[in-house]
Amino acid sequence: MPKAAKPDEVGRLVTIVTSDWKGSTSLGEKLDAESLRDLQTRYFDEMQLVFEAHGGRIEKIIGDALVAVFGLPVEHEHDALRGVAAAAECLPARSFASRPPWSRTLLPTRRS
Repeated sequence: MPKAAKPDEVGRLVTIVTSDWKGSTSLGEKLDAESLRDLQTRYFDEMQLVFEAHGGRIEKIIGDALVAVFGLPVEHEHDALRGVAAAAECLPARSFASRPPWSRTLLPTRRS
């Protein structure tokens, strides 16, 4: 039998988006640890900018994957659509490591 929710707990519909860095395993075999870490840091920084711009936040990073959530701590209208829009915007960056080094721009620079 499920436990009853505490009075201060509220059920909420949230949207979860997962993403992993395409090609990171083969890249990790070619780069030294410091170079890989620097590239991975740039990748996750870019992903964070995109998800936050759409009202989400990175909940956790596991290896080369991330989990973003929309609707926590603040619920927005159309959180599911925001998650899909963020995921679509991230698609070009997911495979940037497999492109030649001179073309490894992640995402266009955001201007406020």
